[in-house]
Amino acid sequence: MLMPWKEGLEIINNAFEQKEKDKAWQMWLAIYPHMVVPQPLSQSPALKFKPFSKFYEQQKNPVVKSKMSKEEIIDKYTKLKDVHQKRQQRP
Repeated sequence: MLMPWKEGLEIINNAFEQKEKDKAWQMWLAIYPHMVVPQPLSQSPALKFKPFSKFYEQQKNPVVKSKMSKEEIIDKYTKLKDVHQKRQQRP
């Protein structure tokens, strides 16, 4: 039985997405007790409660903030690129 390639890709993408969602679910389950159970010496939980839907969206689209400035990143990239090019030129 043959299937159009677009449908095949969609099935594969859905499988990957479901796998990532399952991983996020397991992570959320692991931190759940810390969101609902008051901690010793405290009247509140260690973490603020976050519904899974919000947690999952943040896992899918993480915000990454660099401690380096744009210029520092470019400088570091340039140095790494130069080292890589020198290694490529060696016999």
